[in-house]
Amino acid sequence: MQAFLSEKIIGLCLEDISLKLLSDKLSEILAKNYNLDCLAIYLGNKESVRLTGLFINQSAFLSVFDSKNKTLKSITDNSEIFSGIKIQETLYENYFKIGSKELKIGNFYFNTFSKSIKNTCITLLYGGNDKKQKNRVRRNIENIFPFIEIATSSFYNKKNINADNFISSITSNLISNTLEIKGYMKVVLKLFQFYYNACYGSLNIDSGSGNYFEEIGKANNSSSVLDFNLAKNNFSIKLLLSSDTSMLNTSESHFLTDISLEYFSDIFNNFTNPKPVKDFRLSNIADLMKIFDTLNEGKVGLTDRLIDSAKFICKNIHLSDLDIENLSWTISLRNIGKVAVRFYFEHKSPGYENELNENIKSGLLTYLLPKKDLPLYSNILKASLFFLDITSKKEKIQKIYELINISDHDTSIKEALKDYVIFSKKKKCHDFYKCPEYITKSCSAYKSNVKCCETHHTMGDFKSIRSCKDCLLCISDK
Repeated sequence: MQAFLSEKIIGLCLEDISLKLLSDKLSEILAKNYNLDCLAIYLGNKESVRLTGLFINQSAFLSVFDSKNKTLKSITDNSEIFSGIKIQETLYENYFKIGSKELKIGNFYFNTFSKSIKNTCITLLYGGNDKKQKNRVRRNIENIFPFIEIATSSFYNKKNINADNFISSITSNLISNTLEIKGYMKVVLKLFQFYYNACYGSLNIDSGSGNYFEEIGKANNSSSVLDFNLAKNNFSIKLLLSSDTSMLNTSESHFLTDISLEYFSDIFNNFTNPKPVKDFRLSNIADLMKIFDTLNEGKVGLTDRLIDSAKFICKNIHLSDLDIENLSWTISLRNIGKVAVRFYFEHKSPGYENELNENIKSGLLTYLLPKKDLPLYSNILKASLFFLDITSKKEKIQKIYELINISDHDTSIKEALKDYVIFSKKKKCHDFYKCPEYITKSCSAYKSNVKCCETHHTMGDFKSIRSCKDCLLCISDK
């Protein structure tokens, strides 16, 4: 419950909406999450507070004002009709002592929860019919309060949110979801939902070690549905997506989805394998980024190709095995902030995405890797991206050399890139592209361990890239 609610709150912080609407939405999220009839948020200092956000169940708190006794009464308490008034009007006018645990308005009782953070006081006022429920809510609110603090800090000046706390909360919450398979299921399901603009999605794993199920959103009878299945030797994966609007339903989108499920199956294997890979977390994060590359950019195997070229550069300029491992982290986390936006945010938000990505990525890399080495790792990543870009244009090798010579990379990195061009000539297409099993199982060149069966060229001839009529990647490009 707590993690799911915190994700909603962080997602709300990313929305480009007015401060009033943001505070009202936060009140509604909290009230509905805890099944409350009313929740109000008051902000201010120790001397005074003001109502900034309110959600109220109109039918539960519709009230009348007894002009003779100057008190509020619920309509059900008295059959006589007085001049009508709704309880929210009184909540706007009411000022109460900070720290009080209960507030009475007419015959309605509300619980309050207050905390002072620096010069700001945050008070939540909430009400419901069940007193035990209200006590449970108090305990839950205390656990979720750090995220409420992040959101409410934007009420005064949204641009002055404590960036460090905000980024730290997003990062720690996202990383906590990579500690178990159900967490990865939630993240991956969000990526699929974002890609297809789906209103509902579910992911189910049926295996000998147990069944796992996650779902997001809500479907209705008018929604169009897409159903994907992946069967392995000891488990199967089922993905269901539905949307009220026009949904991607092309051979290319199906192809990319099938490959993404293949990558996700590798993550599941890592969790269920009694002897996991050497670096369990790095392998899973890399597979998560492969899913992002595939769905977001249609670039199958991009992360693996970047890691391959970075490893070659590292060895060529005589860096250590630790540097190679650190570079793998640098590459795998290069778009982790964009994954976070899709995970927390229900709508596309390009305005925040790049800035958040840089902040989250920098924060994680600074935490994981030696700060003094980060500029070098960043330069090697840029060189790897540069290499893949110039070789994707199907230029002749001599032209590739010229592009490397005029680039702004260090001399040692330039020489390493030239050597990598020669080294790539020895690679077969499927090896260079790091094709997943979904592709190689249908590749005649891979199965017969020969060069491309149609072009008789290796990857190093670049101008002949992906020209095999039987290659699924080639077919997808067309």
